[in-house]
Amino acid sequence: IAGFSVSASWGEDDMWDAALSYRGEAGDFKIGAKAGYGETTDNNDTGSCAVVGTRRECQWWGVSATIQHIPTGLFLYGGYGQQMDDNAKRVLGASAEDTNSTAYIQGGIEQKVFAIGKTVVFGEYRKDEAGSPEIARTLIGHANSIRESELDFWATGIVQSIDAAAMDVYVIYRHAEGVTTDFTSQAKTPIDGFDMIMMGARIQF
Repeated sequence: IAGFSVSASWGEDDMWDAALSYRGEAGDFKIGAKAGYGETTDNNDTGSCAVVGTRRECQWWGVSATIQHIPTGLFLYGGYGQQMDDNAKRVLGASAEDTNSTAYIQGGIEQKVFAIGKTVVFGEYRKDEAGSPEIARTLIGHANSIRESELDFWATGIVQSIDAAAMDVYVIYRHAEGVTTDFTSQAKTPIDGFDMIMMGARIQF
């Protein structure tokens, strides 16, 4: 309706979520946006939520948007999301970090430089702030366990579409680094930086 759509799901006694999406154009710009919320109290959920007795209580939400200038192919995409664990402090103590978050931004340009298909050149940055992992509850006194982590990723790459084969060929460089915080001492420990180059192709059927 007017570019908007709504979706929702429920199951597993109980897990549910809902989302609102928009897709449309304004002048020379294509615009897309989404917002969603969900939660679980499913006793059998074996994800990242802590458990008290047989009950898990987690909520998550996220928003994202993208805009592209049609004549030039320039685009910008961004998103942010959180997951909250109501049981984290009950299981791990008051010092536990009960929220995980991710922020992401990507910008680039999409143009048909070659007749075979469009070429995309992009750069991106992502920051994760991870809360106390459930596994920490098994460590006596939380010794040598992680209270929280901050991870930074940035990447740049190029993707070439081959329309006749419904194929994308890509080369991407990505760097990651971060820091962890100890439960008891609150000391911060850097995580060794990691660099990777990814090359490959994807065929869509």
